[in-house]
Amino acid sequence: MVNWYSHYQKEQDVWIQDQITGYFHRYFMTEEKTDIILTTAASKGDKIISVSSDHGITSEDCLLIVNGNYTQQVIVVSVSNDDITINYAIGKDLSIADTTIIRGSIEMNIDASGTPVTFYCRPYVNIPVDILHIHIFFTDNLEGDDSKYGGIGALTNGSYCRQEDGDHCNLGLYKSNRDFIEHGAISKYTNKAGGGNYTMDFAFNTKEPYGIVLRLDPEKGEFLSFTIQDDLTDLISHRVVATGHLTKGE
Repeated sequence: MVNWYSHYQKEQDVWIQDQITGYFHRYFMTEEKTDIILTTAASKGDKIISVSSDHGITSEDCLLIVNGNYTQQVIVVSVSNDDITINYAIGKDLSIADTTIIRGSIEMNIDASGTPVTFYCRPYVNIPVDILHIHIFFTDNLEGDDSKYGGIGALTNGSYCRQEDGDHCNLGLYKSNRDFIEHGAISKYTNKAGGGNYTMDFAFNTKEPYGIVLRLDPEKGEFLSFTIQDDLTDLISHRVVATGHLTKGE
């Protein structure tokens, strides 16, 4: 993604892609509560977790489960008091003391015209993460084209993506689908199938514009953010996901 807006240069070494460490897949999400804890240890394979009573979790919320270098993003299926049913099974035994849960949302089809809303993608692990791709997804009942934002009209204020570490590096301001393309995204508009909806995907390969991947180093407090500044409630769905891999940091 070309940095047209801030012209802020980040000094860093060039890293060779690590072929043996774990993958990274993270939806950008709001951070509405960041200190939810387990009240009962969870076992690998569980789809129900028990959490502290001040959780505020409701159906369709997104939860990010953090345990050391293990993270898992899940969607809430149902809530019964402090017992939370999630959409797929826990992948690791989770102790009470070492597990933190963050509650938020991954759906960006919101009204942020009065107050901007920021969605975050943080490593939440103890080693650097290399981001290879960032995908901006839309679903709408109207067909998209380069002049629209998803399937709706071009935005007034626009959405923007940043890499942050105290300072910030603007990765793009997007008022229309064409803005994604001009910043290096490969666009994909999908035809409507039967009674379904149109889907749109704008895929940034972070290695293509620069020759190196986008690294997030937790020791430097680095993370990605995506901020909404308009009313996007006419969209059926709008999500952003980052994919890549963990590194040794060596």
